[in-house]
Amino acid sequence: MKRNGEWAVMLCLLLGIVGCSPSKPTTASTSMNGLSTELAAKYTKSCVICHENTSFPAPQSHDLAAWQPRLAKGLPTLIQHTQQGFNQMPAKGMCGDCTTADYDALIRYMSTARPTGPG
Repeated sequence: MKRNGEWAVMLCLLLGIVGCSPSKPTTASTSMNGLSTELAAKYTKSCVICHENTSFPAPQSHDLAAWQPRLAKGLPTLIQHTQQGFNQMPAKGMCGDCTTADYDALIRYMSTARPTGPG
């Protein structure tokens, strides 16, 4: 039997093949305020699949209430869960080229209020 993380990856890949798309399209120029172009690309490539699609149990980006209990565990724990996989979170968060600093920035971005203003 496969572990939860493996199933999550397979599900995400399968849904991607059959046209699964985030509930809200995200582009670096309009809603990625505060992220560098490189991080915005990694967010769009990896995080959006689950964190901007309400079909998944992942905390949605910028949903402060959903992120609060996770943040209470501490950012180092969240980064470790992302890197190693935890519950339905696939190992590396589907970002094979993310560094620890990337995970830190991406988690901070997703767990705070939606940025406003020009991208």
